[in-house]
Amino acid sequence: EDGIRDDLVTGVQTCALPIYVVFASRDGVRVGSEDLLARYKVRYPDRANMGELTFSPPRLSDLGDDHVLAEGGWHLARAQVGDAAGRYVLVLRRVEGAWRIVLDYTTSTGEG
Repeated sequence: EDGIRDDLVTGVQTCALPIYVVFASRDGVRVGSEDLLARYKVRYPDRANMGELTFSPPRLSDLGDDHVLAEGGWHLARAQVGDAAGRYVLVLRRVEGAWRIVLDYTTSTGEG
């Protein structure tokens, strides 16, 4: 389980801007990567809850000034606790040549 948590922390640190990332979902708005990680650790405490996450290919829209909008779907396969699926909208910003998430709006459409 520690390896999974380490991967999650690394993923958030790699993909999101630590101070500026905003994550919005049905259970509220999180600001900053620390708040986002705290939510993930509660929602996905073990491998059974984390499952296997896949994404549909995103539709990308150039917002100009090193910003891109990405829209798509996600599916979380979890044999023990049931599948989940939904949609996401991300705003990404290019920082020092790498794309970072600055806004993540994710919705759940229920079980996948």
